[in-house]
Amino acid sequence: MEPAGTALAHLMRQRMCPLVMLMATPRAEQTSRKNELGIVELLRPFCVLDQIDVPVRTASELPYRLQDFELRMFYAADIAQPSSEVAEDYLVECVGNASDEAAAALKGDPKEIEVVKEMVESETQTSWFQKYCRDYMRTLAFSEHEAIDHPVLCLLIVSSKDEYPLSRFVDLYNPDSMPALMKDGATDPNVLKHFVLLHDIQDGPLEEANTIFMEMQNTFGVNNCGILSINSGSVDSDLPPDDVWTGIILQPIVASSVESKQVGDAKVSKKRPGLCLNKSDVAEISDFVVDLTLKQIIPHMEQKIRMLNQQVSATRRGLKNQLKNLWWRKGKEETSDVQAGGQYTFSSMESQIRVLADYAFMLRDYDLALQNYRLLSSDYKTDKAWKRYAGVQEMIGLCLFMMDLSRRESEISLESAHNVYQKCGGFTTKYATRTLIWLSEMHKARGHFREAASVLFRAAMLKVDGGQGMSLRAGVFLEQSAYCYLSVSPPMLRKFGFHMVLAGNRYTVCSQRKHALRVYRSVLSIFEGQGWKYISDHVHFHIGRLSHFLGNHDVAIFHFMKLVTCSHQSVANQSNFLREFLYIVENTVGKDQVLELELPIINTERVHVHFEDHRTYSSSSAAAEAESVWSALEEGLTPSVAVPLHTWLDAPKSLALAIDFNVCIAGEEIGVDVEFSNPLQIPIDVSSVSLTCEFDDGNSNKPEFLGKPCRADTTQGALDSSEDQSLNHIEDNPGLSSGAMDVDSAPTVHLPEEVFQLQAGERTVVRLKAKPLREGIMKVIGVRWLLAGIAAGHRDFTISGPQITKSKTGARSIPSPIQRLKFHVLKHTPRLEVSMHELPTKVNTGELHRIVLELYNPSKMSVKRIKFKTSHPNVLLVGKAGDLDMESPSCLEVQAGQEGRHELKQVDIAELKNSHSVFSFPEVGDLQRKTPMHTVCVVKFLYLKLTCV
Repeated sequence: MEPAGTALAHLMRQRMCPLVMLMATPRAEQTSRKNELGIVELLRPFCVLDQIDVPVRTASELPYRLQDFELRMFYAADIAQPSSEVAEDYLVECVGNASDEAAAALKGDPKEIEVVKEMVESETQTSWFQKYCRDYMRTLAFSEHEAIDHPVLCLLIVSSKDEYPLSRFVDLYNPDSMPALMKDGATDPNVLKHFVLLHDIQDGPLEEANTIFMEMQNTFGVNNCGILSINSGSVDSDLPPDDVWTGIILQPIVASSVESKQVGDAKVSKKRPGLCLNKSDVAEISDFVVDLTLKQIIPHMEQKIRMLNQQVSATRRGLKNQLKNLWWRKGKEETSDVQAGGQYTFSSMESQIRVLADYAFMLRDYDLALQNYRLLSSDYKTDKAWKRYAGVQEMIGLCLFMMDLSRRESEISLESAHNVYQKCGGFTTKYATRTLIWLSEMHKARGHFREAASVLFRAAMLKVDGGQGMSLRAGVFLEQSAYCYLSVSPPMLRKFGFHMVLAGNRYTVCSQRKHALRVYRSVLSIFEGQGWKYISDHVHFHIGRLSHFLGNHDVAIFHFMKLVTCSHQSVANQSNFLREFLYIVENTVGKDQVLELELPIINTERVHVHFEDHRTYSSSSAAAEAESVWSALEEGLTPSVAVPLHTWLDAPKSLALAIDFNVCIAGEEIGVDVEFSNPLQIPIDVSSVSLTCEFDDGNSNKPEFLGKPCRADTTQGALDSSEDQSLNHIEDNPGLSSGAMDVDSAPTVHLPEEVFQLQAGERTVVRLKAKPLREGIMKVIGVRWLLAGIAAGHRDFTISGPQITKSKTGARSIPSPIQRLKFHVLKHTPRLEVSMHELPTKVNTGELHRIVLELYNPSKMSVKRIKFKTSHPNVLLVGKAGDLDMESPSCLEVQAGQEGRHELKQVDIAELKNSHSVFSFPEVGDLQRKTPMHTVCVVKFLYLKLTCV
């Protein structure tokens, strides 16, 4: 790419163009303020001239043509270099104002590296950094060591309604109101002047103004005068001119300047700029600026260059003049730059050469400019005027770049300028940063992105006094350095991520939260899932905290959830992450939002289901009794069920049917064993732990979801009370089944809650229960809980079924979710609970004991035809219900029997010996709901099995 088409050339044309100093009367300013614009703001959009095609001839006889040109326009009061503190505050405000614009360039998911690359290449991302560079260089303008910022022309503007307009022109150019550069002698006060009469159409016709204008021409010269009429339109105009002012209004650096007051007034009014102008006024303003540039400024600069070039050629060029100059300088006393700064007034030969070189540079005669910069370089080096020497070296590097000559020499010149600026110290060190900006843009223009990244990193690490501004400047340059590494082919992703994290840290220190959030989000694709745990945690932590500060609470919670399971962090960091996460949740969403929490860790694949189908709850040894013993007892009590026969051809079908769903009874409690583990090194409290279910009773269009964490405080009590009301309703109407109840009012599933604490690294299995209360289809979805009583979490179970091999191809199908957590709930059935009281732990052979057998019906239906069976009927004697109140039942009374033996008084021994193992309770003994029945049994040795049919 040609140097003239690069971003560096564009930046130089904006920064190094002729400066016009403007001085106006208050009445003229008031006329312009009708449009919510000062005079400088009114003229500034038209200071960029395109397609002018003007011929220029400087020192050579061969002219060249300029196709575009720019001007800078400032009030005389604003031509002053701000202090370091004011400049840093201005830059901080500029970067803060650009945060939304920079964030708009990041479109899409930042986890995709292509999205980040598109952001880097976007015009928006480039423009805000270029704007920062221009603002940074504005804070360094109006220095005494360079003539780029010396006014080329002074524009004096007087209103046609001012009293004695001609005398007002004289009063405007008052030495007391001149810039500090002119007062100190660094700039020639006798600059070219142009006198302008500003007429407000709303104040009257143009004839009176034309009369004043003719007097001006007679006094100041025809070519030095101009007239400008504005405010021909109205606020209610149907065809207002295009708004060309909003995007180019410069924010003032000094708060007390004239421009700052006008910008402040414009922010308060919030009206459209240019509201009293029409299209003819805009065209007249544009023609005025073009004529001023082509007929005044450029010819004046050409004439000045030719005149100064002749003087320099006569006094400094040639062998004789060079030896004379060297001899004269060697005789001078060695002085430092600070001491020698006052000797270079605007009339000194060195200052005249600098003006010649800078004028030639602004008119793009880079060859002539380079010759004079090199001539000055040796003079300043001999005089030890180091700041001026560095400024000349800086311009030599830029000239070589624009001429596309020795690349190495241009880089060496800029490096030399950087080193000298840095050695000068103080405020001059900021010029070293400017030099590195030029050098980095030079490397970018040549495609040397790796070298540009290194230069920007050096700029970020420069130690410049500036407080918060120093960290902010470092953040900006570190971010741009990272983008350079991303532009290298192939991209250097790790260096990009590293520098972006450093930039984010600097932005955070400067409270630039939007910029910090943007750069941290840009590196998610670099560190996510790459094994770099600590830097990934750093990114997630800052994204979460910054999002919370900026009001994006959902994003903050999402990123903090990535941190609460960081087992590799220290105990202090784990506590800090968990505390901040709980604080954000408590102060934003609370318990109302269900989160996909990863703490505690839940093994969602290993889930075990338990039914209430145990044969005995008495002891583990009884439960472990051989199956044959229980099968013998169940014979004759349970009805026989025909078992369908299947061949090996039916195996896949039978397997699919077997895992379809389970069957349970309404009112039966289902237990699900879930494994919880704590990966942290600190204990955590887990409460309100319960299952979440879907229940479909067939009466509604969609299943009902039960167990939402948002109802953790109210759901449990509502279910309990509803269950009691439902049971009471059945109790009052025993003929009603569960299907006959009011579906809307009756509860569906009762979900008890558990509370426990997990110690550091602890792993435990908790049995969670669900009790369906109506018939239908119940499906256990997952588990929900409250972490520390604040954050509501929920996890779905991810159970996969067995893989089934296809018979033809042998390929395995994708496992479908297993249906073992799906239950077909049948209507209520009887339920009988049996317990034995007064059962001794030890007995002697032949010893008699009374045992109370208690039958209890907790179900909603009556129990009839109750039977029980024992494996040893010859040792069991059933008593009467009246014996429960007797201290010694009558059946235990003995009498003298045959052969001197003692026998039971009211028992037929022969009948006892021939008694059956099955005993049927009488019909009067039918159990109603929640009604106990007691029976007295006398046993020698009893092993009892009860079954309800």
